[in-house]
Amino acid sequence: MARKTFERRLASETWLIPDDIRTRLDDLEYALDKLDDHYDWNRIVTEGDKIVFESTNELREMVRKDLLLRPNFLVRAYRKRKSQSSPV
Repeated sequence: MARKTFERRLASETWLIPDDIRTRLDDLEYALDKLDDHYDWNRIVTEGDKIVFESTNELREMVRKDLLLRPNFLVRAYRKRKSQSSPV
């Protein structure tokens, strides 16, 4: 159920997703599908967690580059705005 929902939502947003990010998402899906070949539940969970963690980090960096954001840009912007506001 979750996989079908993910695929449907991803397909509906394809026009928003750059090709390199879409390719990385396809690689993630393929890697997770390969885990279905294993019958060892612990291995599926452990390797799946590692795959998702690494993919999330890579995708985060790819999105930052695509949006031309520096790391922690939003945190710095929030702190700057907060420091400029005066107490009421």
